[in-house]
Amino acid sequence: MKKVLCLLTALMLCFAMAIPAYAEEFVPSIGYKDEPDVEGNPVLVEGDTRTELDADCLVITPVSDAQDKKEEDRNDAEKLLVDVYAQLSDGSMKLPFKTGKDMVIRDLVDASLVCGDVHTDPSHVEALAKEGVMLEVTFDLGVEKDVNVVVMTYIDGKWAPIEKVTNNGDGTVTCLFEEICPVVFCVGEADVPKTGDTMMEDMMVWLIIFAVSLIAIAVLVILRKKNLKRAK
Repeated sequence: MKKVLCLLTALMLCFAMAIPAYAEEFVPSIGYKDEPDVEGNPVLVEGDTRTELDADCLVITPVSDAQDKKEEDRNDAEKLLVDVYAQLSDGSMKLPFKTGKDMVIRDLVDASLVCGDVHTDPSHVEALAKEGVMLEVTFDLGVEKDVNVVVMTYIDGKWAPIEKVTNNGDGTVTCLFEEICPVVFCVGEADVPKTGDTMMEDMMVWLIIFAVSLIAIAVLVILRKKNLKRAK
């Protein structure tokens, strides 16, 4: 009897000690997150010429906003964003990483310029389509200064890393886009803060502990009955 109780107690302690470690595991998720903040105004860059646009010219749409809409209410960009998210989530779409280490998608958004003659003639949308014109945008991703951030755009059905990504060391990352569309921000798996939602994992651990407790009670009841029979 004492040996059985010691074994069950040890099992319970093992499960209890495992709770903090299990609960802090990060589960990468690119859904139901707000869009990263844009620092300053977007800038059209053509050689040495820099044309600052109004902040409202750039619209950033996270997956969560697109998913919250009914399918019939989504615009083309939002439909593409939801479709890309689904493919990345089920593993049918892969990103062409060349970093030599495991990478995690930190954010997935659609970036779109609003048409109109704001600072350029012709419009800034048409200007970006010109050869040699790029859009500079600084995002607040909250990354550490030594973190390698890989940014990719989804153009013509393919993901391609953008060449000019600068970690500014203050949590922000400056990107130069030739085109904008669905964009992913990726970091090394070891660089992802362990702040994911672990409610389900916590529940699973407590359910396991509850199950072990029931088994322990059942074993004790059975052993007690056997001892009573032997005593008679």
